[in-house]
Amino acid sequence: MVKPAADGLMELYLESITAARESGDPAEATSQGNEGTELVLKYIYENFDVFKLIFCHSAGTEYEYYFDELAEIEEKYYREFVKQFSRRENMVSDFFIHVICRTGWSYIYEVVSHDLSYDEAQIFMKSIREFCFAGWGKVLGQNY
Repeated sequence: MVKPAADGLMELYLESITAARESGDPAEATSQGNEGTELVLKYIYENFDVFKLIFCHSAGTEYEYYFDELAEIEEKYYREFVKQFSRRENMVSDFFIHVICRTGWSYIYEVVSHDLSYDEAQIFMKSIREFCFAGWGKVLGQNY
């Protein structure tokens, strides 16, 4: 019942990550990431009931770890992003990346589990993107 929407989100997410990875510039990668976040959020809200099931009620099913799979993909991308764009001598730790990526998907979980409207979720995620953009700029030693 949820497979088509779950597969569609995974495909959309992988396309988004690939576009950001291929940008070659931290500001462009961030812009691609922001666009990808908007597309993912829109897709989730177009299939809201399915993702409510996946994110909130999938224990014991094959989708129990779907959320984890998304976070693992993001972790892999962020490790590459940090290696490519960090201007600091001390690289960001893998644990830092792990927690930040898990937290990023937790934001999506929270808007779904709290039944925010799409408009409310967009406003919330815009604030999160701005917050994260500033934080990553500082952590990576970038001034963009």
